[in-house]
Amino acid sequence: RYLSKDIVDELIKTDEWLSLSGRKQKVTILFADMRNFTHIAENISPDNLIKLLNDFFSEMTDSVFSHKGTVDKFVGDMMMATFGVPYPKPDDTKRAIETAIDMQMRIQVLSKKWAPLTISMGIGINTGEVIFGNIGSLEHMDFTVIGDPVNVAQRLESVALPGQILVTNEIADETKADFYFRSLE
Repeated sequence: RYLSKDIVDELIKTDEWLSLSGRKQKVTILFADMRNFTHIAENISPDNLIKLLNDFFSEMTDSVFSHKGTVDKFVGDMMMATFGVPYPKPDDTKRAIETAIDMQMRIQVLSKKWAPLTISMGIGINTGEVIFGNIGSLEHMDFTVIGDPVNVAQRLESVALPGQILVTNEIADETKADFYFRSLE
């Protein structure tokens, strides 16, 4: 459920799903987080809050999968996705940005659906060498990525304003032929 159908098909063909641990490679990481979630949560019923989160995560997951990414995890009202796990592709970074743009368009539609609530999000994207695999305990294990590039992507997301997509200089340099970027301090 955390991998797109295309990636699952590749894993099944090669039996690589049996050894998804302990690899190091370049990956692009995207964090997307709702803004003003605490205020929203305090002003709607628990039932509606769950419906809102499920709507949000359904839309964002569809966006990630349609751009051949992997959903790494959901944490509260935040989503982490990766591009290039377990199979790197030359356009991983470009697809991550396309996903972020698509997510921002989808959140506008979601906000209209949930009016008068204002639903928005900030997004952070970074790329770099990470370690990935099945990490956890005997009772619970997750397929995830770890490393400094992950931390930087999350920090970018945490300072992104509603509607903003923040990327590192490396991301901008890799995709400057495809997207317009504005430099921030």
